[in-house]
Amino acid sequence: MSPVAHASPVAAGSVSVNGRGDDPAWSRTRAATWESDYAGRPTGIVTRARFLYSPRALYVLWELESTRFHVDASRPRDVPRAHLYEEDCVELFLAPDPVRPWRYYEMEQGPFGHFWDLDIDKREGTSDATWSSGARIATTRDAANHTATIESVFTAPGVVAALAPGARLPMGLYRMEGRDPRRYLAWSPPRTPKPSFHEPEAFGTLVLDPAE
Repeated sequence: MSPVAHASPVAAGSVSVNGRGDDPAWSRTRAATWESDYAGRPTGIVTRARFLYSPRALYVLWELESTRFHVDASRPRDVPRAHLYEEDCVELFLAPDPVRPWRYYEMEQGPFGHFWDLDIDKREGTSDATWSSGARIATTRDAANHTATIESVFTAPGVVAALAPGARLPMGLYRMEGRDPRRYLAWSPPRTPKPSFHEPEAFGTLVLDPAE
């Protein structure tokens, strides 16, 4: 059975994105937690993701354990970082239309605030790197304890238009970690022979909870 994550509603502009994940709204969310790789094997490397949404934005909080920060931190963070997936990063795949899961956004982010956005059509075999998620990103790191927090708010029109209370959006959550061995971690493992995240049929679901 595919996993399900939940996004809690918040008022527009009410969440402080500072890279610490200490806004009170996050304490009301349930984390999507996993340690499995793309094949479903346990790795002991824990990743957590939490979600909030408003009429204007999707908020995501990543909490990473056992990270070694294999990232070129000297690269600029205010422009897209092409091929960020070659370094340590997390990835959110989100399909705004549940009846077309093969048409999804890919949003990559690193523990130092690097990012790369893509608009994917798996059936057409297209990947548009000019698309922007409209993300604002803040991060914190604890090198001694090998942990990192990545906090983001996404405001792209295509994302915002999908944020209706009660919506069930196809979603994949992934993480690349380490060099040797290189780990390909997946919340909803595609169980492919080789690492492959672009498998919409293996996506889980993000449920946008209505206000209580």
